[in-house]
Amino acid sequence: MDWTQIITILITAIVAAIGAIITKVLIPYLKSKMTAEELQTAQMWVEIAVTAAEQLYKGQSQAGQSKYQYVANFLTSHGIDLTETQLKLLIESAVKVMNDLSDTLEE
Repeated sequence: MDWTQIITILITAIVAAIGAIITKVLIPYLKSKMTAEELQTAQMWVEIAVTAAEQLYKGQSQAGQSKYQYVANFLTSHGIDLTETQLKLLIESAVKVMNDLSDTLEE
């Protein structure tokens, strides 16, 4: 084997490895990213669901998990597909907005 053949084999192997990485990692990652419009729609539904959960479980202590499950089920029933991380972040954001608004109204 001469150097040209070795280099050709190495380049072929590297290109195949890059193709495998793109197929296994990059494409699913890109598909999982939401468009701005999808994110805005999901955020709207999360805010509605969080408000409803707060109302349904009002006055009940330790209802955090029940509220979370209510929001998750609500979103699923409306065709909103989020990862666990996305859901938690959007819920936290909606709760903060709601608490900030409540604090402002109390002042």
